[in-house]
Amino acid sequence: MVPGKLFFGVFGTTFGHIVTQNLPVLAAQEYSGGSPAAQDINTAFFLSSGPVTFDPAAGLTTGNCNKITDPTGLKTQCVGPNGRPMIPDGVSRDIRNFNNTIPSVDAWNFSVQRQLTPSISATASYVGNKSTHTPPGDGADYPLNGRTNVGYFPGCDDDPATGAPNAVCLANNGLTPKQRTPFYGTSSAYPYPRATFPNGLGGNFGWTGGDRYQSTDFNAKYNALQVQVEKRFSQGLSFQGSYTFQHAVEQAFATVGFARYQNIDPGVTYGPNESYRNHEFILTQVYELPFGKGKRWASTVGTAANAVVGGWSINSATTFSSGLGWTPGLNSCAASIDNGPCIADVNGSVKNGPRSGDRRAPGYWFETTNGVGLTSLGATAGPWGQTATLDGFGNAGVNQFRGPKFFNANASLFKSVGIGERFKAQFEFKFYNLFNHVNLDRPNRCVDCSNGGQITGLTPGAQMRRLEFGAKLTF
Repeated sequence: MVPGKLFFGVFGTTFGHIVTQNLPVLAAQEYSGGSPAAQDINTAFFLSSGPVTFDPAAGLTTGNCNKITDPTGLKTQCVGPNGRPMIPDGVSRDIRNFNNTIPSVDAWNFSVQRQLTPSISATASYVGNKSTHTPPGDGADYPLNGRTNVGYFPGCDDDPATGAPNAVCLANNGLTPKQRTPFYGTSSAYPYPRATFPNGLGGNFGWTGGDRYQSTDFNAKYNALQVQVEKRFSQGLSFQGSYTFQHAVEQAFATVGFARYQNIDPGVTYGPNESYRNHEFILTQVYELPFGKGKRWASTVGTAANAVVGGWSINSATTFSSGLGWTPGLNSCAASIDNGPCIADVNGSVKNGPRSGDRRAPGYWFETTNGVGLTSLGATAGPWGQTATLDGFGNAGVNQFRGPKFFNANASLFKSVGIGERFKAQFEFKFYNLFNHVNLDRPNRCVDCSNGGQITGLTPGAQMRRLEFGAKLTF
C-alpha cells in the first residue's frame, strides 16, 4: 500500500474474460465426434484413452495451424494478418474490439399534473428512452462466427471421404456449413467459394467453432403512457393508483430459444421486449381504521377496550397486468435453416385453447397442429406452417403473441398496542397472494410438438398464497 493512494481491482465481463479466458491462460476446447485413431483436441475423448493433452501456454506457438492457414501442412506456427499468433480451431475465443463503444441512453419525459382536491392529485406522463450500443443482455456476448443461412440446403455438407462439397450441394447449388461460416474461408486445400457476409464479416482463418464476441452493438427503445392518481395521507388514508401502457422493443432471445443471428441480421430477433407487459395497473394503500381513542368511532372507550378496538391498520398492494410476449416455434426448422431462431409461419387466425382444466394438457393455451409435424418447406396444419422459403424465417414475428395475464394482491394487517408510556407492541399479519391466484408462465411455444401450448409452471416472481405472522416491541 502506498500512502495517499487508493487502488481498485476490477474484473469485468468484457475485459476480464478477454484476459483470463483466452490463450495462453485458458483453453475452452470444443469436442465433437471422432475415432481413437483420429483423436485430436477437437474430438470427443474415449474413457479408455482420456482427452488429448493440450497446453494452453503452447497453444499459440505450436499446432495452431489448419488447412486454411497452412494448406501445405509445413508450418509450425501460424500468424494472422497483423503478425499475431492465431488461436487454433477447436478452442473457443473471447473477442472484443480494440476500440470499445460506450453504451448510451437518451431519456425524455413530459408530465401534466392536476390538483383534484386538497389531498388528491392526478398526473399523466409520456416517458421514453432509447438505448444505443448496449451489450446483448446479461451475457454481454454473442457468436460472431455463427454461420449464415444463405446457401443452406438440407443434406449439403462436406464429403467425409474427399473433404469436398457432396453431391447434394452440387445438385442444388448449396453451400456447406464451412462455406457459410464467416471465419473459415478458403485456401488451396479448400478451394470452394464462401458465402457473402454482411459488412465485410469474416476471413480466411479456418475457424469452425463458436466464439464469444463481447459487443456493444445492440439497440432498444421504450415508450410509455403513465397515469397516476395519488392521495396524500389524511384522515387515516393514503393511496396511489397507477396505470402504464408501455411498449419496449429490443433484440429478444429467451422466448426464441436463445437463438442468435445478430452477426448476420440483427433484425431477425428484433421485437417486443420479452420481459415487459404492455398494460400494468398497480394500486397501493395505507388505511388506519377509525376506531379507538382519538379516532372517529369509539373515541371515548377505556384503556382496556381501546387495546382491543384501537390501533388497527391495513396496507395492501394490488397488481393487474397483461401477458408476457412469446414467439411461436417449430419442433424443427431443418427444412429451411440450420442457424438462428426457429419461428413458425402463421397462415390464419390462431384460436385460443380451452384455458381451463389441466394446464399441462397439450393445446391448453393456443390451438396447435394436433401433433401434425411441420417438417418440410411450405407444410401447413391448422393456422400454422413451416416457411416455404429456403434460408428464411417464419412470419409469426418475435413476441407478437401474449401469455397469461398477471394478478396479485398482497395485504397486511397491523395491530399496535401501547404498554405504559415507554413500550409499544406491534403485531403483524401479512398475506402474500391473498386470493391464491395462479399466475401462469408462458406456454410451450412449439406449435407442432406433442406438448405444445401446455403450461408447466408459474411466471417468474409469482408464488402461491403465503402467510407470515410477526411481532415487535419498541421502547
